[in-house]
Amino acid sequence: MKKILVLILVTLIMNTTCTVGFAAGPSVPENIKLLHTLGILEGSDGTLNSIDIQKPVTRLTAAIVQLKLLGLEETASVYTGNKNYADANKTPWARQYLAYIYDHPELGWVGNQNNFDSFAKISGEELTKIMLSILKETKYTESAVKYANQLGIKSAKDSNIVSMSQFSNIVTETLNVKVNETKTALAEYLVEQNILDREVADAEAIVKNMDGNILTVAVAWKQTAAEYKALYYQGFNQAKSQLQFAIANQKPGDKPLAVITDVDDTIVSPVNYWGYLIQNKKDFFNDEIWDKWIPENKMVPTPGSLEFLNFCKENNVEVFYVTSRDQGEKTYEYALGNLQALGFPYADKEHLNVLQDTSNKEKPQMAIAEKYNVSVYLGDNLNDFRRIYYVKDIDERTKLMEADKELFGSKFILFPNPTDGHWVRAIFGESEPAPANENREIWENAAQKSTWSPQK
Repeated sequence: MKKILVLILVTLIMNTTCTVGFAAGPSVPENIKLLHTLGILEGSDGTLNSIDIQKPVTRLTAAIVQLKLLGLEETASVYTGNKNYADANKTPWARQYLAYIYDHPELGWVGNQNNFDSFAKISGEELTKIMLSILKETKYTESAVKYANQLGIKSAKDSNIVSMSQFSNIVTETLNVKVNETKTALAEYLVEQNILDREVADAEAIVKNMDGNILTVAVAWKQTAAEYKALYYQGFNQAKSQLQFAIANQKPGDKPLAVITDVDDTIVSPVNYWGYLIQNKKDFFNDEIWDKWIPENKMVPTPGSLEFLNFCKENNVEVFYVTSRDQGEKTYEYALGNLQALGFPYADKEHLNVLQDTSNKEKPQMAIAEKYNVSVYLGDNLNDFRRIYYVKDIDERTKLMEADKELFGSKFILFPNPTDGHWVRAIFGESEPAPANENREIWENAAQKSTWSPQK
């Protein structure tokens, strides 16, 4: 098999006079180490230290990377075409590459008055078009950057320049995207085409990124575990007992009873959305896919939810739905449609609150509590109960929860959600981190918060 050696000759290609390096080691971003090991990123002396990750990427850098990822580098390096760009002599070592690009306009390169402008800084949009062409993605109506973001290439930005650091993020993310009209991620596709050496790919993080999907176990648990379903039944049984007690002790003149519930992963399950992510080798929450999925009403009731909420209706206990979503101008319409399609009681505008620009549920919850005696709160996230839990520190979040431990199982009914939520924010600082190798490394480190150290 042919081993891919995408040699980015930083000093020559980027027309620099000096190279600012960084020391290899734990501080080196995971994606830089991955691409360096694969040969996709190599400095002028072949080491990490000679790569300046802040230097802008040039058109020639991107063009040679494209040729190599398409398996055309060897052919281009010995190409003997007679035509070439007028400025090809400015990079004598790259003349054959430029001649090949000149004679193959399908590669997508447009010159400037017959000049290739090898040292011109490539824009984010132009670079993204090249990455999409490698994926055989050519038919899209929006900008290349927007389309790439939807595919999972989150690091693609509409910028005038692209740093080497950003470039490495884009390439790494592109390797994990399926080649158009296939079910195969680019990295595996390159192996199948003998462009990438399988032993190298297997030994490094390519296989880890593609086959070691960090969501797989969590989604498999959601999809199959009787224990997962039992926890919902347990939660709604506790909620029913709490509500029965409140009904039995209701006195004339008391505020009417109510229940406040979250929606997603509390009373409705988006389990086939997660199944789709796994099927398509996505290992992080994907907003674009979520927004396309929501209007299709593919949600299913969580075990016991419909029965409990109907019990509320039968006993004249009003149910208020408070959720955070944002699918644009139709957000409320979609949320209401989800509830009505599943036959939930009180699925109307008087009982549904949808927050688009915040996840802070305290304001609508407090407004409801002024008029009603809220017997129980339902949620899959601590933030569904109190905003005080909305912190970014893992240990602080746990400490705040433990201060309210008497409320869980009585006033607060918490349901299981191992795939997403503000527990993710406590790890990353944001609830929906990008699918980048740095973040996969953070996941792995979080899973090692406590580890066994065997005695020798």
